[in-house]
Amino acid sequence: CGPGTDYETHFKRGWYAQAALKLGFTEVDLLNPVEIVVRYSAQDFGGKASDLTEFTPCLNYYLASSTIFRIAFRLNQEKENEIDNNEFIFQFAQGF
Repeated sequence: CGPGTDYETHFKRGWYAQAALKLGFTEVDLLNPVEIVVRYSAQDFGGKASDLTEFTPCLNYYLASSTIFRIAFRLNQEKENEIDNNEFIFQFAQGF
């Protein structure tokens, strides 16, 4: 913050909590590489920016130990604006 600016206007904070359960313990071979993930997050932007909370349920499918296909749906809620900006997320990742 520079001189003459309001600290609260520029102060930003956020947090998230995430839980995951891999279904490798089941006796169904098709479910062994599946992981269920749930994430909840919140951001406080300070000033006039709209604060935001997000809830994201997700399914991960491990094709190999370093290859994953992910499907998620992010539910966005802004405290001051009624914007329809929820999103489906499809992701393929390869680690090396």
